[in-house]
Amino acid sequence: MATSVNTLDSLQILVVGRYIDMAAGSLIIFDSLLTLDLERKFIWKSKWNMMKVMYIANRYSAILQFIVVCILRTQTDTTHCPGFMKAQGDIILPPFNGCLADLLPSAASMSVVFLVAYDAAMTLFIGWVAFGMWRTDDRVWNHVFKVLYGEGVLFYTYLLALSIAAVVAASISNPYLFIL
Repeated sequence: MATSVNTLDSLQILVVGRYIDMAAGSLIIFDSLLTLDLERKFIWKSKWNMMKVMYIANRYSAILQFIVVCILRTQTDTTHCPGFMKAQGDIILPPFNGCLADLLPSAASMSVVFLVAYDAAMTLFIGWVAFGMWRTDDRVWNHVFKVLYGEGVLFYTYLLALSIAAVVAASISNPYLFIL
């Protein structure tokens, strides 16, 4: 009986994780649609430069990640969860062996590696631009640029630290890893 309770708890965690993923992705798409007119006016009509590339990479990588999550984590496949497919053929629940709420090791490791690499690249790029702005003359280096670039470097440094912390936390067995 304890096994079926653990299985039901695990399935509940899996469902909650899927709900959180879908809610976060819906908010990202909603935010993108809210500012699409301003983005078209100020970003897409401007010349290509490093800041435009960084903006596009930052803006659309989250939507791409949402699509990947929708494809990989919202379906129950026989290769991912054979116990669930076996239970679908049975009428009663007790023989249900279930599947644990966990990512595949390859999918989880690749996702985290890309996230850490992306955060490291963004930290280096924004730091490089901020350092270049700091070395230029004082006409360009006003208070707004100091705040934007200083906060940008801190923001991406925090994201990099949190991504590394997620790698460390993922190595610990915890049923609530979907929150990371």
